[in-house]
Amino acid sequence: MKTDALKKHHYWAIAGVSVLLVVLAFVMLSGGVSEAIDGRQTAIKTDAANVQKATAPGKVAISDIEKQKAELEKKKDTLWKENWEKQSTLFTWPKAPNNLFDEYNSLKFGAALKGYGDDMAQVFARTSVYKAAYEDMASKVAPTRFVNGWAAVLGERYIADWGPKRAEQNQLWLAVEDLWVHKALLDPIRAVNDEAARFSRVEDAKDTPLKRIFRSRSWQVEFEVAEQAPNRLLKAKLKNLTPQMQLLGSNSALTLKVWLDTPETPPIEFKIEGEFVPGNSYYGATTKDPAPYVPTLSSHVLTPGINVTEIAKVEQVLDDRTAPIRQIETVSLTMKEDANNRILFGPYSKIEKLLPPEFWKEDTTTAPVSRRPRAPRAAPHPECPRPSGGEWMARGVGRARRAARIASQAGPSRPANCRKATPRSTGPST
Repeated sequence: MKTDALKKHHYWAIAGVSVLLVVLAFVMLSGGVSEAIDGRQTAIKTDAANVQKATAPGKVAISDIEKQKAELEKKKDTLWKENWEKQSTLFTWPKAPNNLFDEYNSLKFGAALKGYGDDMAQVFARTSVYKAAYEDMASKVAPTRFVNGWAAVLGERYIADWGPKRAEQNQLWLAVEDLWVHKALLDPIRAVNDEAARFSRVEDAKDTPLKRIFRSRSWQVEFEVAEQAPNRLLKAKLKNLTPQMQLLGSNSALTLKVWLDTPETPPIEFKIEGEFVPGNSYYGATTKDPAPYVPTLSSHVLTPGINVTEIAKVEQVLDDRTAPIRQIETVSLTMKEDANNRILFGPYSKIEKLLPPEFWKEDTTTAPVSRRPRAPRAAPHPECPRPSGGEWMARGVGRARRAARIASQAGPSRPANCRKATPRSTGPST
């Protein structure tokens, strides 16, 4: 009986239990979700606060870059200033009478030349001004020689003939610019020669004002002023500092300039005769005497009246045998790449040579004009006169042709083909 009642009402029993379970699950789930939400919000707020407090790495990097840019700008200006000061001696106009061009040395390139006129252009083109500037520049690289002379080597831009017309201001600027570029190209050669000829004093505890040691890149020389009655004698020992044999110089002699008072006083020339010195050896070294004095010459005797207070400075006189740079074959401002992307320098036959400016030559020639070939003329009629050779010469080609046409159309007794113009090609000329 009870079982039947339970079966009869089992739906409601199950429904009641389900509702209870749903309510219980809702209560449990709502509590867990709320705690999760609260925890997540707290974490987000904490992260946001940390972001606000911290300095972003990107801002630091950008700030560092800006500082570096500012430092580089300062460094750039400093380097530009240093390079300008080093090269300022190159950017000078040629010397002229009454310092005519000195005020132009401070101008920017291409600026208007104050007071420029015919007289200034003529002065600039003088041999004693423009050419003398090139001669002075070439002399500073001596003893390095130019093959066939400096005018041949620098002739790509050097203006040998200025012509009868007056140079314009911009043309003078271009000529001066070429002079500056040549100076800049040759100045390193001068510096190399000067470095090879320069001797520096070697500090030694045993030194005295009249006994000192000097060294260059290749040589060491030990000078001593010794008494030799009734005069004094300049003695020297010479050592080759390189492992290779060193030639002494042209005419079998090495010449040194020696200052015996101050570097401002005129030097004396000290010659050492011979052919060469073996590597890492003294001149004239033997087993018994590995460091002998060089043989005494009459020029080593100091003449009375020479003021000798100290051996102040030594410098080698270079020649075509001892100069580190013997000769200059070509100086070119032309550059071109060949088929293999190798850079070639002119002037050579395969390179488009940079021609010097031709300021004064007017182009009076015209390019030849080729035309289409004319159609052949009809054979002349026996009764149609042709101008004689003398008439062609006297009247000119055009006048003779007109005269022939007019004569051929003068009367009806002439054949018709004398009055008919010979057809010509009407195609455009090329």
